[in-house]
Amino acid sequence: MEGAEEKMEVIIDTNKVLASIISSGKVRKIVVFSPINFFAPKYLVHEIDKHKEDICKRFKLSIEDFNFIKNELIFPRINVIDEILYEDAKNDAHEIAKTFDPKAFYRSISKAKHPNMDK
Repeated sequence: MEGAEEKMEVIIDTNKVLASIISSGKVRKIVVFSPINFFAPKYLVHEIDKHKEDICKRFKLSIEDFNFIKNELIFPRINVIDEILYEDAKNDAHEIAKTFDPKAFYRSISKAKHPNMDK
């Protein structure tokens, strides 16, 4: 499709999903109104449901409000992905992460920002 813009794709974590449920602030507005395609692993849904009563008590939400916000506002905007679809990539990522050197990473960022720093 010519001229069509691609949407940004973002993996959203549990903390941001919870923030979008418990508060009507910036995170919820981004999740609900932005053109971003959000993705989350299936276990995220289980974790949120598992702790629903504690979340409601702590943040003074009724179960009905929690369910409405979660099921009608937030989760329709999130593509929930079954782990079986990314299991191979997850294993590859763990192998790659074993060789990651954060010091080298930060040095390369510093050099990019300050190209004359070694001179």
